[in-house]
Amino acid sequence: MLGIFDSGVGGLTVLKALIRINPDIDFIYLGDTARVPYGNKSKKTIFRYAHDDIDFLIRNGATQILSACNTVSSLPLENLKSSYKIPIYGVIEPAVTAAVRITKGKVAVIGTKSTIDSHIYKNKLNRHGIEVFEQATPLLVPFIEEGWVNKAITDDLVNIYMKPIVESNADTLILGCTHYPMLYENIKSATGGKLRIISSADATAEFLSKKIALNGSGNTKFFATDSVESFKKIGAAFLANRFNGVKEVSL
Repeated sequence: MLGIFDSGVGGLTVLKALIRINPDIDFIYLGDTARVPYGNKSKKTIFRYAHDDIDFLIRNGATQILSACNTVSSLPLENLKSSYKIPIYGVIEPAVTAAVRITKGKVAVIGTKSTIDSHIYKNKLNRHGIEVFEQATPLLVPFIEEGWVNKAITDDLVNIYMKPIVESNADTLILGCTHYPMLYENIKSATGGKLRIISSADATAEFLSKKIALNGSGNTKFFATDSVESFKKIGAAFLANRFNGVKEVSL
């Protein structure tokens, strides 16, 4: 069973993409909604949260782990992997690989403050001779967690964040947070449809479908550490009949 964790509902974008590719996947999902967002926390705190998340998933039957959180994945995953005997995957490398494949030479990246400050996308893309423009977009995650995807205030915020992206003359944009695909249409509209947009969620799902065996019977389990009603609303809207409710837990 694949265990997926994120600071909140963002990892559901990876899960939806995985289900589209392989509907028989068995999974357990943990949204640490009590401590969202991770992106403005210290590295020490982020690692502690990640260990809490992984420990919970393993206790509940996960045999492989995906950090669906770009903030966690932007830190050295080897520091996490060394503590466990099961495979642990992140979401950075698949998105970088996709960007290298389609860009004409300049890539913009948006993400949480922690992800952008790590420069992990920039460093990896620079090794391929690709110019990178980075933009921290820290308010997007709280807006998404509130379920404000279709509100005018969210469009205003996205337009503010996307203005320097458009002015950077990048040809490709990486959504460097798995929450952000929920704002795909908002972002596409704000950028005038001029950029190739890469979802780290879609890229990761494609990577995992080729990398590991994901056979199962479509069993699903959802857990959250707080804000269960909000999680239910977003999960039901985003995953439709694959969402079977969520249980609140303490880590």
